[in-house]
Amino acid sequence: MSASYLKYIVGTIAIVVIIFLTTQMSPLGPEKTKILDGGGGKIEDISYLPKGYLVIEAENAIKIEPPVMVSDKIKDASFGKSLYIGPEKVNENPKIEKYSRGYMGASHPGYAEYEFTAPASALYSVWVRVRWSNDCGDSIDLCFGDNFFATIQGNSSKYNPQWIWLKAGSNDFPVTKKLEKGKKYTFLICNREDDLYFDQILLIDSTSTFEPVGILK
Repeated sequence: MSASYLKYIVGTIAIVVIIFLTTQMSPLGPEKTKILDGGGGKIEDISYLPKGYLVIEAENAIKIEPPVMVSDKIKDASFGKSLYIGPEKVNENPKIEKYSRGYMGASHPGYAEYEFTAPASALYSVWVRVRWSNDCGDSIDLCFGDNFFATIQGNSSKYNPQWIWLKAGSNDFPVTKKLEKGKKYTFLICNREDDLYFDQILLIDSTSTFEPVGILK
């Protein structure tokens, strides 16, 4: 077999392989999701999305006030860690001071505080990956600075014990926050009910139709 013929055979095989692989892969167009095997949960690759979004790991808070605490007990949390809101309430433990950042009407102590820089100027929607425990542990409050933003609440009897993503507001009644590119913001998740977990926070342009499913990377 001549060297030129061998090169021809190898080249033909390579072309066939490339064509086969191309036909087996779907291109990721706008608002399509690619789910990867996370080895204990599903990892959702969102690197293809426009850059007007931000993913925050719950345990990376700059300040955590009890009964909010870091937990590694729940599987399928991003990086193996999430934040847990314990069962202590003001009326059960008077030694815990009430939330004092100006959130009106707060009756329970504890919060996780975050700082971030807006990646783009837009109206943002806020999603949180949560794991509820029961009907008395299925809501959290969200604040920007000292101002109340929204309550996230879900159907615990339907979703327990799975991780789910819930959006502040709804499609019919959207709750959005105007952010300016390059400006720093303070965001808080505040204790509203106890015995629940939250794992990741997604801030994304409210015009996006993307809906998170798994662990965002």
